[in-house]
Amino acid sequence: MTSPTTSDSGAGARAYTDVMTVPPPASDATAGLLDFVFGEMWLRPGLGMRAAW
Repeated sequence: MTSPTTSDSGAGARAYTDVMTVPPPASDATAGLLDFVFGEMWLRPGLGMRAAW
């Protein structure tokens, strides 16, 4: 198993709020999904917000 590339576990929630303009769902079940999709995929170096969307 690989470790996440981001060391900040709140990065996914913050990126979700920036992109969706609302707070992320408050659920333990979605925490991993938020960290991966918004914390790792959306915040990749060299990928602007427009390109990510």
